[in-house]
Amino acid sequence: MNMSDSREKLNEIGFSHSEEVQDILGYIPGRIIRWGITIIFLIIAGFLVFSWFFKYPDLISAPIIVSNENSPVPVIARVDGRIQKLFVRDDQKMEAGAPLAVLENPADFDHALNLRTQLSQLPADWTATPDALIKTDFPRQLNLGNIQAFYEEFRLGLEEYRLFRQLNYFQSKIDSMRKQKSIFLKIIDNLNRQNLIQEEEFQLLQNHVRRNEDLFKS
Repeated sequence: MNMSDSREKLNEIGFSHSEEVQDILGYIPGRIIRWGITIIFLIIAGFLVFSWFFKYPDLISAPIIVSNENSPVPVIARVDGRIQKLFVRDDQKMEAGAPLAVLENPADFDHALNLRTQLSQLPADWTATPDALIKTDFPRQLNLGNIQAFYEEFRLGLEEYRLFRQLNYFQSKIDSMRKQKSIFLKIIDNLNRQNLIQEEEFQLLQNHVRRNEDLFKS
């Protein structure tokens, strides 16, 4: 066997081995395919069964807390009692300081509201301008319930202050008239002195005239 025949022999052996190797590597047994398909089918079926029995809800019920910048606050009355008047409705917007309700009490709500209006019209610093307080006419006959005694004390104090201001006014008038009287007395005193001086001058003039008459006669 020559060298060329040996090479052809080796080529035929290598080619045949490569085809067998390719057949082994490219062939997948049917048992593996069947088991793989079965496992995949069982997994998918399990997901379907799980999703059927354990459904994810579209709506989830849960407690929530809604808050905003100005959240509602509870309103607590200072005293106990039944509601006599209610001035608000549900979901109604309210202004600061507006009355919400009136509880049963011995006071007259209209009287209390009118008094509050009068006090709100006074200057914030009424002590700097007391005339505004003095000129305000606070009524006597008011039914204010529990604050009636405080109101009467305030009104009596205001009356005393008014009287004090009036007395001070009259006192200043008296002082002014006394000063004017003192000035008038000084003027009268000066006039009296001038009158005396003029009388003395008149007397001297008379004496001079008499002396001249005596000289003329002689």
